[in-house]
Amino acid sequence: MMVCLLFVMSGGAMAQESPEGQMAWFRDVCIKTRQSVAKNDLDGIADCIAAFDDINAEEFTESDFKAARPATASSLKGHLLFSTSYLETLLTQKMDQESVEYDEHSTRAKPPGELKYAHALIPARKTSTFEYVGEGYMELLVVCEHEQLLGVKIDVHAQGYHHQIANKNADGIRFHRWDMKGEGTVKLSITNPTGKAVSVVVVSN
Repeated sequence: MMVCLLFVMSGGAMAQESPEGQMAWFRDVCIKTRQSVAKNDLDGIADCIAAFDDINAEEFTESDFKAARPATASSLKGHLLFSTSYLETLLTQKMDQESVEYDEHSTRAKPPGELKYAHALIPARKTSTFEYVGEGYMELLVVCEHEQLLGVKIDVHAQGYHHQIANKNADGIRFHRWDMKGEGTVKLSITNPTGKAVSVVVVSN
């Protein structure tokens, strides 16, 4: 049974397109997680732990989600991640993000998921690039650990098909959908214009 989450979304969030189903649920739980961690809301974090467990999602493998600058234990330490195991460890460490080790972040083993996701670190004033294979009707969600300016560029190539989107907004959330018709490559670029490195989660169907 899914836990009911109540929260207020920032003005303009996801105004360009709106996800549905499991993708919408993942986005909503990420937003609730950001709010709960920022406020040290232990009950809210407990709700998010239960909600993430209900989402039919699994982590990308490193071979499936290729990063020009792969995330490491040292790079992601101290940053917010969106997973059950991370939040459980955060509670046991009394909300000290610096004490949560990277190898404890992965969610519990699940059957193949409807969604796949990967965490990444975007350095200050840098752009990080990623690549994965997609096919047919595609959805992509990017959520930053903070509500901040974030630039996202998507470049899709399939046989007889090319699709490109580039935009930025101030709430740290982007969602897009498209139909590739066949199999092809999705190239994703995420730009962090701020003076501090940030973590993001990338979610695809």
